Amino acid sequence: MTRSAFWLGVLGTVGLAPTLFAGLIGGVLADRIDRLRLTIMTQIMCFLLSMTLFVLFSFNLLNIWLLIIFKVLVAIFVALSQPARMALIPNLVGPKMIGPAVSFGSMVFNSARFIGPAVAGIVISIGGVGPAFLINAFSYLAFAAAIIALKLPPEVMRPAAPAEKASFLQHVGGSFSYLKQHQGALTLFVLMIFVVVFARPISDFLPAIVAKVFNRGVEGVAFLTSSIAAGSLLGGLWMAGRDVKGLTNFMIGGAIAYAVCIIAFVTVTHFWAGCALFATAGFCTSVFATSAQTLVQTSVDDSVRGRIMSLWFIISRGGPDLGAFFMGVGGELIGLQGAFIIGCLICMGMSLWTFTRRKPLAAQLEVTRP
Repeated sequence: MTRSAFWLGVLGTVGLAPTLFAGLIGGVLADRIDRLRLTIMTQIMCFLLSMTLFVLFSFNLLNIWLLIIFKVLVAIFVALSQPARMALIPNLVGPKMIGPAVSFGSMVFNSARFIGPAVAGIVISIGGVGPAFLINAFSYLAFAAAIIALKLPPEVMRPAAPAEKASFLQHVGGSFSYLKQHQGALTLFVLMIFVVVFARPISDFLPAIVAKVFNRGVEGVAFLTSSIAAGSLLGGLWMAGRDVKGLTNFMIGGAIAYAVCIIAFVTVTHFWAGCALFATAGFCTSVFATSAQTLVQTSVDDSVRGRIMSLWFIISRGGPDLGAFFMGVGGELIGLQGAFIIGCLICMGMSLWTFTRRKPLAAQLEVTRP
């Protein structure tokens, strides 16, 4: 539409700030109202927005400013729904099955990340952008229909605690107060921040690394993307049957191994060795993320789970973008390889510090609340 990389970058980042703010609101709502109903309402709103995009495109009325507006609106409604969706997991499967449920969710997410763009490319090449907008719209409606079809008792759909008479800021502050008291969850979140900021942004710089280090083009990016997706799938499958006991060690080990793989990846020059390392990195980051989310879900009270999971969503969504900025600045100063080596060493340092506290962390995190 614009033939401009600048506007592509704007469209990619314009939803970040509203997503972070809406994520906090979504966390409060997830702890105050019916979580299933909130998820259904947000999915229907995303369906209506995507259908409007399809109609505007079909009548040639779409422009860059409307695209930006719709990107912001969709980002807001997705952020409003995500904490409720994540907080629903223990209610749907029970406390003893949280680990397998999180692992399965990780496998679905990574499969979609790999399959979705491929399907979209085929649809656009055959029928154009319009059908892609239309299919995207009905994907929201399909998810809402699946949730409506669930027959669950009211106590499962609602938060454990009754609504508190407090302001939005007090509710948000309550989540931080809870984390301050729950040192295990707080340490886990700090470790996650280090991982997503200093190591996770590698995916954003794949085109540059593929071109400069491996001297390849688009097909190289495709191979590496497939490699990390395949590794992530295997990591989720490997974690699926594990009990909560011992997950603290898996979480810390996954973070350390992921950082080591990224350091090795940016220093090798053989492309297929790079693919193998990137696949291993996908496996390690899946082990880390699955272990960490399972520990959070099992160890926090249901009355604050929505707000805690909103913080998880904000970190996992905003951290890589913040890290991409730091890595970009570092890349200009010392080169991308040096920036990622330093970033991963920082990540490893935090992981090793966490390892020294693994026993008290496990005592707080490796519990299963009723």
